[in-house]
Amino acid sequence: MPQRWACLFIYYPVPENKIDELRSVIVDADVIFFVANYTHALEAMKQVTDVLKGKTLVLWREFVSMQLVEERIAELVRFIDEIGIYADRTIIHLPRHRLVFEPIAKFETIRSGIVIPYVLVMQFDYKRELRFIHYQFGEKFWKGSDIVDKLKHLPHIIVGRGEGAIGVSFCDVLALQASSELLLHPTRIDSFSRFILHGIMLGCVPVLMMTDAELPFVYANSRSADKLEAFKILAKYFPIAVDESSFISIVNRLFQCRDEIYCYRERLREFLLHNPDLWCPQVIYEEFARHDLYLPADLLPVSRLTAIREIGKEAFPSGPWSENEESIVFIV
Repeated sequence: MPQRWACLFIYYPVPENKIDELRSVIVDADVIFFVANYTHALEAMKQVTDVLKGKTLVLWREFVSMQLVEERIAELVRFIDEIGIYADRTIIHLPRHRLVFEPIAKFETIRSGIVIPYVLVMQFDYKRELRFIHYQFGEKFWKGSDIVDKLKHLPHIIVGRGEGAIGVSFCDVLALQASSELLLHPTRIDSFSRFILHGIMLGCVPVLMMTDAELPFVYANSRSADKLEAFKILAKYFPIAVDESSFISIVNRLFQCRDEIYCYRERLREFLLHNPDLWCPQVIYEEFARHDLYLPADLLPVSRLTAIREIGKEAFPSGPWSENEESIVFIV
């Protein structure tokens, strides 16, 4: 049965002059997919509950830091209690791990990976340079850029924002990763971290550090919220540091022993083979299909990269989704 998806990206309060547009988008869709600050989304959706009958709501929720779990679940439960009751069906979409959160355990839930545009449809066959690449956020602390600063005596390239970073296109970031040996990401707040995932898919070896980010549980497909156990699983594939000093030591060592980087690169391939539900479009599509949800041709609900939404399905490989309609998009 054909489905029309609307992807609502609500990060800020929805202005009054956008409510009619929001209503129109919902009316034209069968499945309403949310990437949202659910406090802001709640206030907007209260004004359009009359058009939710017959709709399926899919609510994406990542926690990025385990310290935010309680707060973000509370926002989600309130949204379901006050808005979900007007729809025919409400489904929670969580990152790909197996952690159980009691307040939302009773709700229908999809757990899936993320599909990275371009990686599977473009040629990234570059000669690698012995350097690291790092994504820097505006505030250096969150992505661990304060730690990476102490390694700038080594060959490197910093992308993103702030001091010393270069702003480049998404495809240029991919090309830089494909031509770099190492990816440094001692992040303190992340879930999937697309930067790590497309780096892995391009053979750029990530160096990680133990923090309270949700990320290790996603990549280890954890059942337990024990971060040490998650990092033990990931240490089979990636160099892992327990703290800042060991992170710096590992990176310095890898620059002195390039053969060790080659060994880790082989393990990256094993990681991708062992974890297809983290990145493979076909596997992720099938996970949604088990819930009678058929992803749109642009795969936007499982890439969530609104910045390149105009590229549409050309950014992805063909598959059972290719003949479906593309998403309707609403962004605030």
